[in-house]
Amino acid sequence: MHQHRFLIMRRSETDPYHPLKWNFPGGGLDEGETGEAGAIRELQEEAGITATEDELEKIGTYEEGGQIIHLYRLKVGSPVVRCRDGEHDQYAWVPPTVIDLYPLMPRTKEIISKLK
Repeated sequence: MHQHRFLIMRRSETDPYHPLKWNFPGGGLDEGETGEAGAIRELQEEAGITATEDELEKIGTYEEGGQIIHLYRLKVGSPVVRCRDGEHDQYAWVPPTVIDLYPLMPRTKEIISKLK
């Protein structure tokens, strides 16, 4: 979160999973990985953002389709993001009032509804 805005990233046109849809940085956990460690790894891999477990604020955990979803908030000092590995090609820092204007991935819409 930067100045009360959400970081969302657009999946690249060539990405096989929801191309050109926007979502939060995130992904699955590696075997034996905690939710916090996975969030930190995914932030670094997808957005080039470095964080520590102490900086994460747990928002909640819920189950969806047999998967456990961990939600975290992170206050960042700089709005600079690097789209890495070709998975995403754009990013935006968006206030909650306009995030629904973006073509979001289905799971991202569900997460936003839980945050409101």
